[in-house]
Amino acid sequence: MYLLGKKVSKRDRFGLHAVIEERLIACLRLALSAALTKMPEKISHLIVLQREITLVKQLFRTALEIESVTPASYFPLAKRLVTINKMASGWLLSFTKDKRPNA
Repeated sequence: MYLLGKKVSKRDRFGLHAVIEERLIACLRLALSAALTKMPEKISHLIVLQREITLVKQLFRTALEIESVTPASYFPLAKRLVTINKMASGWLLSFTKDKRPNA
């Protein structure tokens, strides 16, 4: 997303793209803090991380719909976001599956 900033107009760069970049930095911060915290806090960080990634995916989809980004640049980044979300979900599941009664 950061590399796309130079290819979009100023209006988009300081509008929707700025919000998406801020959210992506927040996702990075959450992932790093989840990796460095102890177990009880780790789960809450991962839940917030999943929510933030989903929000970024929706904002990025909006950028595609308003033609702020091209499909050629949208699909590779969207694929990465889906992969990151799957990894965060698996990470969360690995901590919570031990606590389910049927596991």
